[in-house]
Amino acid sequence: MTIFDTQKSFNQIKDELIAGAGDVEVIEEEEDYFSYQSKNKESIKTEVYLKQNGQQTLVLSFLANKNQFDELSDTIKEFQSAVKLKN
Repeated sequence: MTIFDTQKSFNQIKDELIAGAGDVEVIEEEEDYFSYQSKNKESIKTEVYLKQNGQQTLVLSFLANKNQFDELSDTIKEFQSAVKLKN
């Protein structure tokens, strides 16, 4: 979890995070969410959720072995719903 001040758009933040991730394949991309996986033999899946409040941006990143990610889905959703940006 990271919180920082920025005037960058979601697309700019997404592009920077994907570019810094190395050799990856984007799996899904929406307005405030994207996921990608590494192209390594043991693929690591990453889900990134972005929330913005004014100039504050919250980035929630979840990483796990691609085969185990489905098992963690409920835990990820529960954690994500508990995190909020204050005004």
